[in-house]
Amino acid sequence: MSLKIITDTRRKRSAQAALERQLKDALGFQGTHNIGYPGGNVDLDVYSAGKGKLWVAFGQPSEESAVPRFGNSFGVFRPDKPAQTISVEINIPVDSNTARVAGFFAEDSNTKEIFLMHSGRIGGGRPGIGKSAFLVWSKEKLIDVADGNGGTRVGIAVGKLKSPDFAGRIWRFVRSVNNFKEVVSTGGLE
Repeated sequence: MSLKIITDTRRKRSAQAALERQLKDALGFQGTHNIGYPGGNVDLDVYSAGKGKLWVAFGQPSEESAVPRFGNSFGVFRPDKPAQTISVEINIPVDSNTARVAGFFAEDSNTKEIFLMHSGRIGGGRPGIGKSAFLVWSKEKLIDVADGNGGTRVGIAVGKLKSPDFAGRIWRFVRSVNNFKEVVSTGGLE
């Protein structure tokens, strides 16, 4: 597999639309829910496979942000909770491919298939939660991706867009991140 970052804004918009369409088709609409994150919360439409399963919410790019991005928040759906907790975000920068945002799209140079990628940088606002610890614990493999400028960026191939198991691949990644965060928060990595 020979991957290259998608840099064209129009192609990123198209890939984001395909990602949203595929996940909305695979997961059921669960209504508008409050989504909590460090520093705030927002009400968004949530799609989920059901209680204790994958949920996703999409946020539109804000021009007020230092790096406008497509918001792709994921977690484990808890319909009885007043707010859904984000396990991981795979946001995509709109006009750049800055590594300050963990998500990006990459295309296989041979097959032209598009992949949703994540840098492996896991946040959570707690000591012990970070990229290095997550990669060691999860055994996720980083793949070199050509950045279009003669360099490379590394990322985890979360899933191939238009694949029949795309939602399942995302769920596998979200579960891994969620389980890692639970292990860290209970002192399991000490």
